[in-house]
Amino acid sequence: MATRQYASSYSGTFETFTRSYLSATAHTPQVSFSIAYEGTFGGYTGNYLKDNSIIDIGSGRSTLVDDLCALGYKKLTLLDVSEEAISQTLRRLGNSPISISTIYGDISKITVQENLYDLWHDRAVFHFLTEESQRNKYVQNLKRSLKKNGIAIIATFGPDGPDKCSGLNTMKYDKTTLHAELGDDFQILGSKIDYHQTPFNTSQQFIYCWFKFKIK
Repeated sequence: MATRQYASSYSGTFETFTRSYLSATAHTPQVSFSIAYEGTFGGYTGNYLKDNSIIDIGSGRSTLVDDLCALGYKKLTLLDVSEEAISQTLRRLGNSPISISTIYGDISKITVQENLYDLWHDRAVFHFLTEESQRNKYVQNLKRSLKKNGIAIIATFGPDGPDKCSGLNTMKYDKTTLHAELGDDFQILGSKIDYHQTPFNTSQQFIYCWFKFKIK
């Protein structure tokens, strides 16, 4: 069962990118899954209850939501600029008894609900925000929507990652520079370098960082 929420702002650039990148993102990011569910990195233990609320930023056609549903997680939100990507995910899930909320819009333009999520997951959205104003709005939404002591898992291109992806400029981060973007309200809990093999037989360096939101 899905509940839908349409955001007021929409980004044509990100819509074009998302449509071209669907096949590359139609899988579960295993590093994210391990951090969120297994708590296997950096001494961090997730201990998430199945009724904790999780949002997947730039969810695309990723099967992360499938795996979380299968494990019994009950409060899941998918956010993406592409309605088609989310529609494909919902069709794939079929008549799932899990309530899945959907938000269509650009996270650097919309405003999300306040104090709603226990876990914020973003694989490969933040590094496309090349303007400071975009990043500031993203962080505002992150702070607005996470509960106190909520966790943010953010994966971006690492220091040796590409300067462009699917024709779009990107930003590259290490754990220090990414933490600086989020600010002192977040405590960094750990990080991990990972390499993604693209459908074009190239390798992209990612850095996964996970943070605790200390103030609300």
